[in-house]
Amino acid sequence: MTSKRLKKHRLHNPETYLDHAARLMLIAAGLICVGLGALGIILPGLPTTPFLLLAAYCFARSSEHFHSWLLDHRWFGSYVRNFEEGRGMTRRAKASTLLILWLSFGITIVFFVPVVWGQVGMLLMAAAVSTYIMRLPTPPAEPAPEVLPDASPEAASDRDAPG
Repeated sequence: MTSKRLKKHRLHNPETYLDHAARLMLIAAGLICVGLGALGIILPGLPTTPFLLLAAYCFARSSEHFHSWLLDHRWFGSYVRNFEEGRGMTRRAKASTLLILWLSFGITIVFFVPVVWGQVGMLLMAAAVSTYIMRLPTPPAEPAPEVLPDASPEAASDRDAPG
């Protein structure tokens, strides 16, 4: 009787096991980043955009399903889509990010960093991040919807009536 070599499942194959494990770790990291980004909406000292961009990076390399879920999410999708499509950050997102950045760095520098070189280092980091954010493109403002003339039969007869 000839022995048939059974095809190993991808999890039992050492060549694909690490790929699968890395994929699961990236998905887990992406979900954690989405959670931290969601907390960043509520908590003033925690940034939202960097965590969502990191989640998008993790999902893009591990799960098409989670990546499209993030892009289509009603709260988080615009952050990621604008960045991935090269449109940058909205003015409101830039302003809130910079405000929170400087408030959190300022409080940290004044109350928690007693060493001058640490304070200078944090100021340089805040300045570098601020420069990066300000250099990101700003998408054009959405145009206001046009108000169409009333299409009711009464309005049409009023327009057509001789004056």
